[in-house]
Amino acid sequence: MKQNALDLAIATLMADVVKDHRDHLRQELVSDFKELGADSSKVKIDDQTIGKVSLVEPRPSPIVFDENAFFRWVAENHESEVVMNVRESFKKYILDNVIAEGNEAVLKTTGEIIPGILFQLRSPYVSMRFEKTGRDVLSEALRNNKVAFHLPVVNVRQEIEGSSE
Repeated sequence: MKQNALDLAIATLMADVVKDHRDHLRQELVSDFKELGADSSKVKIDDQTIGKVSLVEPRPSPIVFDENAFFRWVAENHESEVVMNVRESFKKYILDNVIAEGNEAVLKTTGEIIPGILFQLRSPYVSMRFEKTGRDVLSEALRNNKVAFHLPVVNVRQEIEGSSE
């Protein structure tokens, strides 16, 4: 278990570093594409193309920026599309402040039984959180070969062929 916990810490650190580097490279490539007036580039190792990177310029997407104006327009022009609902903030307050008593949801502050609320069982999961200097310590340990990261060896071809049977 200790090795698994350490491996999870290492994997989490590596994923963070890789994500940051990937984001930086993407920003650099946007600048490169714009500077060159290009929109794609082949990725090659020696003379073999292994992929392509492309500059994607998405179309503008609409958003509602004035809820009141939009609501008034819908109410005036499409009355059947207007529904009454509970504010999300109040719903969150209720959900944060109910407890399960048998099959009922009871508001902690008043003892009221709140209808329409279920308590769903959720699967357990593992979370990795570093201490304040944990990433730095782990980085240093990795650099100095004080810890090792154990990756399982997976035969990709066997996995693909095995799943098609």
